[in-house]
Amino acid sequence: MASPFGRAVGRFAARGDADAWHIGHGPAAKSPLWRVGCWLIGLAVLALGLRFLLWVLGGSAPFRLLVSGWFLLFLAGGFLMTAPYGLSRLRGGDEYTPPRDAFIVVPQKLSTVLFVMVFWRSLLSIGDELMTRVWNGAARRWVEAHAKPEPLAAFDPLEAEIRHAVDTDPGWWGKDA
Repeated sequence: MASPFGRAVGRFAARGDADAWHIGHGPAAKSPLWRVGCWLIGLAVLALGLRFLLWVLGGSAPFRLLVSGWFLLFLAGGFLMTAPYGLSRLRGGDEYTPPRDAFIVVPQKLSTVLFVMVFWRSLLSIGDELMTRVWNGAARRWVEAHAKPEPLAAFDPLEAEIRHAVDTDPGWWGKDA
């Protein structure tokens, strides 16, 4: 069966090393599309959290928000935006390196800095943490499901007889029922 994670899954599954191709934490080394998708997911999680808080304070039930078009659009769109970077990393691609001239430091007002920290970075961090866990979990499960079993050591015929006796003897005390 072809792997959606590419050929790298075979190399890492053979070694049983799922952590060799994980996605690291923090949005700094991830593509801009990943960051926008994570921001959308963070916005959806924040909206759901606020709706739940309003429900606890005596408002209407939050369950209508779970099936609202905006909530589902933010989640699905955010996930689809993380897919290109997630798949490329899981296929063995390198971490995203921003262009050298992308970091231009420009003095900003305090209000701008606070707005960016609260409105952009907080939602981005929430979505990034969730999507990093989702992609790393998918990678770990894929490797575990496709890991090749270790070859058996040379089998002693007496050991085979003992194992057969243990497996077939109904009076064997060590057998699990």
